[in-house]
Amino acid sequence: MAKKYIKLMKKADFNLLAKKFNLDPVIMRLLVNRDIKEEDMESYLYPKESDINSPYILKDVEEAARTIKQFIEEHKKIRIIGDYDVDGIMSTYILVSSLKNLGANVDYDIPNRVTDGYGINERLVRKAKEDGVDMIITCDNGIAAYDAIELSEKEGIFTIVTDHHLVPYEIINGKKVEKLPPSHFVVNPHRKDDESKFKEICGAVVAYKVCLVLYDVFNKDNYYVRSKLKYAAMATICDVMPLIDENRAIVKIGLKELTEVKNIPFEYIQSVNGNNDESGGFDLLNERSDQNEIAYQNERSDQNEIADQNERSDQNERSDKNAIAYKNDISDKYITSEDIPIKELMEAAGVKNYVNSFTIGFMIGPIFNASGRISNAKIAVDMLLCKDIEKIKEAAKNLVELNSIRKNKTKEATEEAQVQVEKYKDDDVLVLYLKDLHESIAGIVAGRIKEQENKPTIVLVDGKNFAKGSGRSIDSYLMYDELHKCEDLLLKYGGHKKAAGLSLEADNIDELRKRLNKNSSLTEDDFVSTVNIDVVMPISYISIKLIKEVGILEPFGEMNAKPLFADQNIRILKIREIGKDKNYLKFDLLDEKNRVVDAVMFSGAEEAKAKLIERYGDSIITESSYKNLNPNVTITFTYYPSINEYHNIENIQVVIQDIL
Repeated sequence: MAKKYIKLMKKADFNLLAKKFNLDPVIMRLLVNRDIKEEDMESYLYPKESDINSPYILKDVEEAARTIKQFIEEHKKIRIIGDYDVDGIMSTYILVSSLKNLGANVDYDIPNRVTDGYGINERLVRKAKEDGVDMIITCDNGIAAYDAIELSEKEGIFTIVTDHHLVPYEIINGKKVEKLPPSHFVVNPHRKDDESKFKEICGAVVAYKVCLVLYDVFNKDNYYVRSKLKYAAMATICDVMPLIDENRAIVKIGLKELTEVKNIPFEYIQSVNGNNDESGGFDLLNERSDQNEIAYQNERSDQNEIADQNERSDQNERSDKNAIAYKNDISDKYITSEDIPIKELMEAAGVKNYVNSFTIGFMIGPIFNASGRISNAKIAVDMLLCKDIEKIKEAAKNLVELNSIRKNKTKEATEEAQVQVEKYKDDDVLVLYLKDLHESIAGIVAGRIKEQENKPTIVLVDGKNFAKGSGRSIDSYLMYDELHKCEDLLLKYGGHKKAAGLSLEADNIDELRKRLNKNSSLTEDDFVSTVNIDVVMPISYISIKLIKEVGILEPFGEMNAKPLFADQNIRILKIREIGKDKNYLKFDLLDEKNRVVDAVMFSGAEEAKAKLIERYGDSIITESSYKNLNPNVTITFTYYPSINEYHNIENIQVVIQDIL
């Protein structure tokens, strides 16, 4: 994949800003590069809960909450219908637990990826009718399920849709006209008549806000719902929502609380029942159910050790000395005994002291997703709802094992997809048909190919009765809109601007590929990945203090990328291969102050190794204990500064991103 490097040169008085905020001028440059205005810098650097937008802005939310209250008080049966990715799992968990805490007669269901496909459908509606369900509340789905919602209403089931996906539309007289599902209430920030200024929230945040309003109409303290914010934060990261506006506050606060959960002594978290009022505790689901499949999340493999080695901070580490403090102030941290399942999962996954967006996006998120891909997403929801410690531990262990199976399947499938990529290498839009691929892996494979080729990619497989699959897109290609132009070929489709799910008759695949490429207006420039360099900064300038200040900019993710720095003509003292498969590189570099700086390279290390051997010969790589290379052996590279902590001693470590 071709790359274009751009050095950002946005102007400001960085020294003056640094003095105002008591931070290094480099930090102020990073803020300006992100188009953060001076008046918004305080809230960006130190987001607060008050930065989260009011739930009452959402259209229909108060009416929906009052109706849910009525059904709870009348002891009518309510069913939550969720989805099988992290956002769907967290949305379901937030709604089920919050309603149960109010005494609701509530259960949940999640569609089977193979037999049902995405979202609520007619089978799930009929099953709800047979089970005597009076109300269905969807979460992270439903906005595109017109027929299923219509059937639900005809069957006398009161239906509320909560979702965050784009609203389907029809073209009437050349204009887009929304096609909302015929439910009583539709809570979705993407509605045309919704007044939310920021609409890019995930389904779990929508569910969380519905619950906040519900507790308001019950005149209940919202401590219980507030304790679920951390789960909405995980969904925000894993559903690749932009980490700006209220999402930044949600994730920043949520990650801090997850770090507290990870480090709190078990005996103290076990003692907090999760209620801050007179309503008392409640029984939670422990059963497991039949099998299912999931959604999408583009992740990297074999990088758990990076999170441990390079993403740490000392600010959240706890020792036994702090145990008494936890006992005294845990109730102020929105941590309850119901956080034990996520604590146990983090333990099983090998998460260390500090939880950040990388931890959730590339360690915990894939484990939740694997439940639906390889087994059943219900086991993940049941684990979160479970109170039996031994069952929680067993479920956490099983989920981690499922993710290991998923990794192996993904590797094999990606290799198979790459063969087809070569066949269609001249296409603007890659439509790959991998007949025998397990459909649960399609989204990940599409994401991997999209990253490698920087082209919109759709991966289709043989479903039970028709072809189905997932697509991932680049910034300049609005996949949902492009699929809409081909809707006569599709049985079902939906999603976001950059991700979609679809199904169609297998006989229509070639025509879909042909039409998507014929309609494409992409140019060669669109296929060149643009890499923004924030600051050309000598590694000699790096300090522990600066690295910790850069950490204030976390969480990193969509629309808040990890800062990228660059340095040039730095002398290499030593290179060696590291890692289980010798697929990473470790360097000793000599900076301008004649200080030896430790550097590592993970992603792209194989390509970098080939590049260095081409320049300097095979002897550049050695496994010997020390090799003082020729002074002319230098590199120019992009990097991110990090702290490598060993035996409580902090050392600077440069994480090389690319060798230029």
